[in-house]
Amino acid sequence: MGDQPAGLTEDRAPRPSRVAERRPVHIRPASGRDAAAVRLLIAGLTPLSQHRRFFAGVCPPSAMLVRALTQPGSGRDVLLALCGGQVVGHAIGVHGAAGAFEIGVVVGDAWQGQGVGTHLVRLLLRRAVPHGAHTVIMDIQAENRRVLRAVRRAFPDGVTRRDVAVLTFQSPIRRSRQRPELTTPLRPEMTTDERTLVGGQSADRPGGPR
Repeated sequence: MGDQPAGLTEDRAPRPSRVAERRPVHIRPASGRDAAAVRLLIAGLTPLSQHRRFFAGVCPPSAMLVRALTQPGSGRDVLLALCGGQVVGHAIGVHGAAGAFEIGVVVGDAWQGQGVGTHLVRLLLRRAVPHGAHTVIMDIQAENRRVLRAVRRAFPDGVTRRDVAVLTFQSPIRRSRQRPELTTPLRPEMTTDERTLVGGQSADRPGGPR
């Protein structure tokens, strides 16, 4: 399952577009109303990007997959990055035992390398820490060197465990002034609804670790 599909290489992944670099991105919690927009994001990924995120081709995305990606619940948090009405990035985090917080992130091909994924991860962790998270966990394809470099730069205390072609990365969540800290700077055009994302408990917010 972890092997890269034949014919998919790093060089065939689209480079970030100039349009993507200039346009602002807003991040907010997801809900079931976002199902159609998330379906378009997943369906629009290249086969390589689909495989790197889901470890398989998922086109067309199933209703079950889209539902799992858009429905926050107890112990789960889901964030979307949007440009206008288009979803360009998605992140999900799930609370586990002993303070573990497992995350998965995907960014549209034209938006990769623009800081969208970094910002999504930062906000997921910022929301997770008050609910007891202190260790972040993610599975990454071993050949996905760009993401591995970014993750190791953001979490210098992390360690990896390899299982065939998949690396499980684990790191303590670093804190600064009571907030999770990533070492990678964010781009200034990233915006969030701070009241929704880091304020008091809301309907979009998970109820805490399961």
